Amino acid sequence: MHTPNEDRFQWFNNLTRKFKNGIILTWIGVEPIVTINKPEYMEVVLPSNRLITKAKMYDIIKPWLGDGLVTSTGEIWLKHRRIITPAFHFNILEEYAAAMRDKVEILIDSIEAQLDKSRNSPINVFELTVKYTLDTICETAMGINIDCQRIPNSEYVKALHNFAHLSSDRFFRFWLRWDALYYYTEKGQEFLKAIKTMHNFTEKVIIYKQLERRNKLAKNPSENNFDDCGKRKRKAFLDLLFDASEKTENALSLREIREEVDTFMFAGHDTISAAISWALFALGNAPEIQNKVHEELNEVFSNKTEVASMKQLGQLKYLDRVIKEVLRLYPSAPSISRRVDSDTIIGDYLIPKGTILNIHIYQLHHNPDVWDDPVTASHNLVFFIFNY
Repeated sequence: MHTPNEDRFQWFNNLTRKFKNGIILTWIGVEPIVTINKPEYMEVVLPSNRLITKAKMYDIIKPWLGDGLVTSTGEIWLKHRRIITPAFHFNILEEYAAAMRDKVEILIDSIEAQLDKSRNSPINVFELTVKYTLDTICETAMGINIDCQRIPNSEYVKALHNFAHLSSDRFFRFWLRWDALYYYTEKGQEFLKAIKTMHNFTEKVIIYKQLERRNKLAKNPSENNFDDCGKRKRKAFLDLLFDASEKTENALSLREIREEVDTFMFAGHDTISAAISWALFALGNAPEIQNKVHEELNEVFSNKTEVASMKQLGQLKYLDRVIKEVLRLYPSAPSISRRVDSDTIIGDYLIPKGTILNIHIYQLHHNPDVWDDPVTASHNLVFFIFNY
């Protein structure tokens, strides 16, 4: 039976609800997949430093991301993780606040422009938030301004959107998993073209930044990370990668740096835009909660033009609850997958070596054994906030 694209997620949810033991077996073509959605089963997998091999389905995005953190495993994953972790220190993240503020002002203008055009008709908020997150990620990850909210015809942006669409399409057509077959098709050629465009773009930025970095050091070898006022100079994720890599014996190559920047772009823009869109959806359906969020924002930010600090963000306790509940109801990554490299016991079940294990985060977040009335709550954000 053919299931339309828009109904696939619901079909799978209905299937998992039909079997109450928290573990099911499904097939994609000739490939068996074990799906788990109980917290005690996930506790076996998620803390493990052994069950970290990505499932074969991740190979679909590997031509773009290579051995970045999302797709790599073993020693490569460990090496990159050690180098990259310092880039996510809270003090460094605070440096990105100004860039995020600039981009969100453009997003607000874009939403208002769409509302003026459509008057009382609905607008596609997700398309607008994707452009906002791409703008923000490009500036914070690579240190460049592509301004795709106001100039949407960027070749890089078009290639990224095309890649995402083609990857999703390929995932559900198992006969297209074989590269030798897929790359001879028209869509396979589009897929390769999109990857080439994105790789070329990222590599050009990296090479340019490396040259810029060398020229600055040649002119001022003693240059430090602080400006004349004693404030830390804002650095992009790419600059932090250069810094971290140069401090290790095993410096990252151009290809490895490109793979991690591409991974940051992939993991950072789509997931955040999904979370923002669902948050707006949830707040739009819960005006009482929306009003309380506004009240808290007005209390914390007396000066409407100031850039938010980490201290101020930490004071937004109510908004923090709202965001966490939105992520429970509508997780940006509804599932993740692993390949079991050795026989593994989960509950009363033996998962044989080589099995694909799907960890269904969405179902966990809507498990009635964990959450009271989770389905009703997904349509009524008030339920969670007033009973927190």
